[in-house]
Amino acid sequence: MKPATRIRYAARISRVLDYLYEHLDEEPDLYRLADIACLSPYHFHRIYRTLMGEPVTQTIRRTRLHMASGELVRGSAPLPEVAQRAGYGSLAAFSRAFQQRFGTSPGRFRSNRLLAPNLQEPSMYPITIRECPAFHLVALAHQGSYLEIGEAFDKLMLKSQSEGWLDEATRWLGFYYDDPSTTPEKELRSHAAISVASAITPASPFEALALPPLRCAVLRHAGPYSTLCDAYRWLFEQWLPQSGEQPGGYSPFEYYLNDPCSTQQNQLLTDIYLPLAPATR
Repeated sequence: MKPATRIRYAARISRVLDYLYEHLDEEPDLYRLADIACLSPYHFHRIYRTLMGEPVTQTIRRTRLHMASGELVRGSAPLPEVAQRAGYGSLAAFSRAFQQRFGTSPGRFRSNRLLAPNLQEPSMYPITIRECPAFHLVALAHQGSYLEIGEAFDKLMLKSQSEGWLDEATRWLGFYYDDPSTTPEKELRSHAAISVASAITPASPFEALALPPLRCAVLRHAGPYSTLCDAYRWLFEQWLPQSGEQPGGYSPFEYYLNDPCSTQQNQLLTDIYLPLAPATR
């Protein structure tokens, strides 16, 4: 596919992503999606899969299950209600899909969350102190629930693929600026970002960001993104007060070590970077 054609198709598929994320609770009409992309249904399937790396049905299923996992972490709705909101006609079908994606049943996932980790445990997560290099970044802003930043990452991936920004050295990062325990959900601010080899000035709504060299505490979290909240609580409530360190002038950010589209969710690895004040001599 020629670069100009890829960019043109990416703009069309981006409109489809807008529609999908606004109608996640509805059954997708593939003819409607093809119409939004100004493509025939046959060509829509081919173009979407080429640019997104997965069929549209997988995007919908992946996103719905991610949101369901967040609901299981944060809420107490009965499992059949969670299954219905995730687009499944029965609890059995939802459980099979959840098991395949998360490596455990939704009931056990919730139970394990209720038996939440002991935040008083001083060595609950591995922590290292690192000197982190500077990065040039391209980013897309998101406002609202951090669990919903996936739309920004999908659009950033689509744009990056079409513009040829991705290579073997690319890092995927998330920047989170507000405390969800004190900030209304609709006001939470974040960025989905990728590292690039040199400074780029992308067209709006994408932004160029720069990350300077930083001294950071790095916590490695293993498991679904919906359980990262436990790691943050431990980092700020347990480790930081006892470490003798002081936070620096930058917000925490996350570095995603594997692909959430192709990795079972219980095997996801995320490094949380907490920028620190310079070491005292």
